[in-house]
Amino acid sequence: MPLRRYPVGAGLKPALQFFMPQSNLPIVAFVGLPNVGKSSLFNRLLGRKKALVQDRPGVTRDRQWGDLLWDSVSMTLLDTGGLDLHKKNRLQAKISQQSQEASTQADLVCLVVDGRAGVDAIDQALLSFARKMGKPVFLVVSKIDSSREEILVSDFYSLGFEHVFHVSAETGHGVGSFLDALSRFFKEKGYGPNLKEEEEKENDDDDEKEEEKGDEKTHVAIVGRPNVGKSTLTNRLLGEERVIADEMPGTTTDSVDVLLDFEGKKMVLIDTAGIRKRGPTKEFLEKVSVLKSLKTLDRADVCLLLLDGTIGVTEQDAHVAGEAFGRMKPMVILVNKWDEASKTKDRESIKNDIQRKMAFVSHCPVLFISAQTGKNCDKIFPTVLRLNAQSGLRVGTGALNKAFEKIMGGHPLPVYRGKNIKIYYITQISVHPPTFVIFANEPKHIHFSYQRYIINRLSEIFGFGEVPLRVLYRKKRH
Repeated sequence: MPLRRYPVGAGLKPALQFFMPQSNLPIVAFVGLPNVGKSSLFNRLLGRKKALVQDRPGVTRDRQWGDLLWDSVSMTLLDTGGLDLHKKNRLQAKISQQSQEASTQADLVCLVVDGRAGVDAIDQALLSFARKMGKPVFLVVSKIDSSREEILVSDFYSLGFEHVFHVSAETGHGVGSFLDALSRFFKEKGYGPNLKEEEEKENDDDDEKEEEKGDEKTHVAIVGRPNVGKSTLTNRLLGEERVIADEMPGTTTDSVDVLLDFEGKKMVLIDTAGIRKRGPTKEFLEKVSVLKSLKTLDRADVCLLLLDGTIGVTEQDAHVAGEAFGRMKPMVILVNKWDEASKTKDRESIKNDIQRKMAFVSHCPVLFISAQTGKNCDKIFPTVLRLNAQSGLRVGTGALNKAFEKIMGGHPLPVYRGKNIKIYYITQISVHPPTFVIFANEPKHIHFSYQRYIINRLSEIFGFGEVPLRVLYRKKRH
């Protein structure tokens, strides 16, 4: 089965394509009314808390995906927000649209209903939608925690669905049988292990390892304070309404991953919830959303820091930048809404504002963009790849120490209390970020200003100018 490819983002070069992760796999979409247990079941099946869960409707808004292997059959699971076909407000209409698009992509739709609420609580419009979508449908009765509660399921057979299952995301009751049914369904459709392919893989292990090595993905996190246009930018880069974007702050509540291909390079683009500066908040959902966004920073290779050009650099922007910088992440600063901001501001004043309020990221490249119109968005991914290459650069010990002699010669170490401080040699121990170890007789007494001088010269000589470097100092007796 070919990759499921999607439209090129407006304003971007045709080299950009994006697709479902492992998109040769069958897709299972979980749809249903708000707060029936879709995300809890999604997390239970994946064995990890990927989707945000809270006992209130409307927490899940964007589509979440995860790959699952069960009984030799691999499949992609799609979690969706609550489907309300009556569309009472703008945000709910967008959430429902996401759910309907997931159903369109799916090979199998699992209609999740609340077993405790009973048949009468099911929206008739939702049942009609499920029957008319032209896809195989499993009716999944959730919140059936034990065999004693299975009697609640009997009424749901009256709805006329051929496949009816009862599960409990909380206790795991019925989950194994449900997974067995998914596996059987897809095996009947021709999915499952291909013995010939497996044999060929065994005879070609070395080539496979090389292919996997070259197939590493660059994780790119779009971060910023609330309402600066992160989701709008995500949709612009992907060329479709993949995530919900709205003028209301706090629309995005969970981090959303999308796999894409740019000029043959695999990337995972991650839209995140807005990060606020630490402070008292009574809203549990906001706390969890911010924590998940910060956790996303940990797995990002490059961060896109989005600023609102019409406002300029704020204290909240500096806080988000500090979170990324503290994790030693390469960063592209994107000044968004420049189509509007350029009418009253100039680029130099914005750059000066960045230098004054966020001097610690003054080494980062700055792009002036409009997520709304696509202006300069085609420059984002080439810049990301450049920074990721710098962060992954490794320098041989011989070349390092040869250059280090010139660094030391140009600015000799000062004397500490009448004693010469000696640096013996330097070596690189890791990448992402580039990390070096310097061995000296008195490393504790090397002044901070001299340490900064060493970092600046290493960056200048070896081309690390746009990414953070880590230099460690170790004591060595000579």
